[in-house]
Amino acid sequence: MAEGKQAKSDTSSWLLMRRFWEFARPHRRWLFAGLAVIPLVAAMTTIRPLLFKEAVDVAIPAEDGGSLRRLAMLFLAAVVIEFVATAGQVYALQRAGHLAIYDLRTAIFRHVLCLPARFFDKHPLGSLLSRSTSDVEALGETLSFGVFTILTDVVMIGAILSSMFVLSWQLTLLSLSLSPLLFVLVRWFSSALRSLQLEVRRAQGVQSGYLTEQLSGVGVVQLYGREEHALRSYEALGDRYLRATKLANIFDSLLYSIMDGISAFCVALLLFFATPALLDDQSWLGSATAGALTLGLLFAFVDYLQRVFVPIREFSAKLATIQRAAASLERIYGLLDTPCELRVDPKAPDPLAGWKGALRVRDLRFSYGWGARADGQDEAPVILRGLDFEVKAGEVVAVVGRTGSGKTSLGRILTRMYDGYRGSVALVLEDGSEVEL
Repeated sequence: MAEGKQAKSDTSSWLLMRRFWEFARPHRRWLFAGLAVIPLVAAMTTIRPLLFKEAVDVAIPAEDGGSLRRLAMLFLAAVVIEFVATAGQVYALQRAGHLAIYDLRTAIFRHVLCLPARFFDKHPLGSLLSRSTSDVEALGETLSFGVFTILTDVVMIGAILSSMFVLSWQLTLLSLSLSPLLFVLVRWFSSALRSLQLEVRRAQGVQSGYLTEQLSGVGVVQLYGREEHALRSYEALGDRYLRATKLANIFDSLLYSIMDGISAFCVALLLFFATPALLDDQSWLGSATAGALTLGLLFAFVDYLQRVFVPIREFSAKLATIQRAAASLERIYGLLDTPCELRVDPKAPDPLAGWKGALRVRDLRFSYGWGARADGQDEAPVILRGLDFEVKAGEVVAVVGRTGSGKTSLGRILTRMYDGYRGSVALVLEDGSEVEL
């Protein structure tokens, strides 16, 4: 069951990121420019421990000052090239990300404008603001510091591991003996963080929605003396958000601490078995490496392990950011997937210009709980029941009734702000035929 849930979560995250590609595709030039620099950054990161190994094993024992100076200049050049390449990469990737986020914000606002009025009755304004602002900001943070930097880290780790295997596959296997445990932990924490971050986004949206409603109607709250009730409700929503955030932070901290401990243990394991092999070729590791283990090689491996585990340790923070983005994308696409209401193009010619027919309403029934359900079965009260009337072109009709009798609802139906009614609302043409609204 857990494995199925994990697979579903991974698939969902992957599908969400694929859907977001439609916003990133127009800016793929900047995206691909940033990704093209990744091999150069990985190469410069990989070459520095090799230069250090060469200095320790060759130049220093030979007391060759010229070789040391050349190695130092090469080391400095590698650092400068990596710095320039990384700066260019960050600029290109962040520009692509910000442009995609701009397009997403515009798409969300455009979509909200075309949603039916019924949608705003069921969704608090604060929740919509949360999806349009904080959720989009969380996604932008991921694009800037999460997804693309993880791609760089993956290529860098691959290059480092390849170099380690070439230098000594025995030391590499010894150093990575705990990697299966690391993989299992990351998989489990990834699933847990995804669920927790989704709850954080939901709690934040509900709290923002409640705050917006109370502030917009603060006069009514004060008029009826409901300040204490509003405060208690807001505190309860705040407690929900606080609990979800604290639990997510605990899991994030645990993952970082565990990964940091595993990386330190791997370095200690390497030193524990490799140090005796430097002094005794007859030790089991010395025999396995056929006496090829040198001090420079050991230094290079320690350096490589630090470079491998630094992005892995940082991956815990990036993983939390990515899970926040996945939760935000899920909420954003939940909004974007809401069907828009069909509207007449305001620039299109009026098909009813010069119309001289009538508006005919027969057996009109309506409930705000019906929505688009064909059966009309819902516990919500029926506002309009069996309404019949006809208004000819040019006539002025006054709709009079007590509060709650359905005057506003009737106006919204006739102006097509609401669908889901029962009965018939039609335009009668001059030839007697009817056109349903």
